Amino acid sequence: MTNKILNFINSKGYNIQNLCLLGVRTQLNVPNVFNDLVGIVYKQPVFNSGGNTIALQTFLNTFGYTDQEGKSLRVDGKYGAKTEHAFKQYEKFVNKYRVLLFNATTDPGTYYLENPVNVKGAAVLKEGMYKDAFRIGYHKNKKDHKAFIQIGPVTVYRDNDKDNIPEKSNLEETGLFGINIHRAYIDGRDSIDKWSAGCQVLQEVKSLELMLSIAQYFKGTTKKIDYLLIREQDL
Repeated sequence: MTNKILNFINSKGYNIQNLCLLGVRTQLNVPNVFNDLVGIVYKQPVFNSGGNTIALQTFLNTFGYTDQEGKSLRVDGKYGAKTEHAFKQYEKFVNKYRVLLFNATTDPGTYYLENPVNVKGAAVLKEGMYKDAFRIGYHKNKKDHKAFIQIGPVTVYRDNDKDNIPEKSNLEETGLFGINIHRAYIDGRDSIDKWSAGCQVLQEVKSLELMLSIAQYFKGTTKKIDYLLIREQDL
């Protein structure tokens, strides 16, 4: 899927500078499950450790490069087989675009489809590129829930038929709706439930943590970040 996504980005003329948050909406209309993908596309920067193994291990962990067992490196300053394995993964992407995608939902869960917060209907984010629409912050201002928070306008469909299937509608709105990109249950359960009223929600905490780690490397916690939502059938 990586090549299809990069080809799609190029075909649309989108200019990805360093990184962009990314969503892929599935064709399957299965309610209340994490059957979409959310992640990040970024250009892997070159890192010169200057022989500092601790700095190298920290850098590799920041971008999710792992040892042979898929585990993060222990930052101990020892350049052994585990660090070598992670480094070889990193070398494959130097100065290239890398796409990381994780199980997620780009649609509201059943609860908010049937009980919309807004009288006009549940918010279903419209596909497209949203420039400078997010930054790193806290979901609902909760200090234990770091996330990407909406700071720029996005467009949503208002689904008001109150069934359990998220759908496009003739009613669109553009504005600030609190459409954040955050995680669901800490224990990674399979159902969306009340975790999305329109937000883009990662199923697992570790997936969001890696996205935040990469984004913070490039952007810190204050700079604006783009988000691109694509339909799977358009790839």
